[in-house]
Formats: sequence, C-alpha cells, structure tokens
Amino acid sequence: MLVFQYLVKIRGLDFTISDVARNTKMTRVTLYKIWKDFLDNEIIIKTREIGVAKLYRLNEENEVTKAFVNLYKKLLIKIIENKEKEMEVLA
Repeated sequence: MLVFQYLVKIRGLDFTISDVARNTKMTRVTLYKIWKDFLDNEIIIKTREIGVAKLYRLNEENEVTKAFVNLYKKLLIKIIENKEKEMEVLA
C-alpha cells in the first residue's frame, strides 16, 4: 500500500526501484518481492534505460491503477473535509 501511495503521488514521472525504496523507506529486498507483481500486472511499466539504470512509470491506463488513484483522491478529499470541520469547531 505504501508503495502504491508513493507511486500515485509521483505519477507522470519516471523512477528507479532505488528511488521508490529510498522514498518509501523500504529495503530493496522487500521491494523486489512485490516489484515483479507490479510489472506482471502492468501497474508499472518500464519506460527506458539510462546506462544500467532501469526507469519505470506508473501505468495510468491500468484499471487497477485508475481505481487506486480515484480511491486516493476520495480519501484526500475526506481528510480535507474532516480537517475543515475540526477548524470550524476550533473557531
């Protein structure tokens, strides 16, 4: 879930597996355990190689990805609404 959340935040940008590991504070070993599933299910797609670095991107055409992005947006809206209500109570 943490990886998916991070990928949604940076959607549209290319990234390496090292980028994801560093920014989610996961070990590369742990990340490699799910990486193949993400590739096999076309949640992420390989975009290019620069030297030995392989770059990937979130596949925004994938139905699972679309559903997760929509859920993420709805959750953010709900969080904002709750914060607004808290601020109204404090005011």
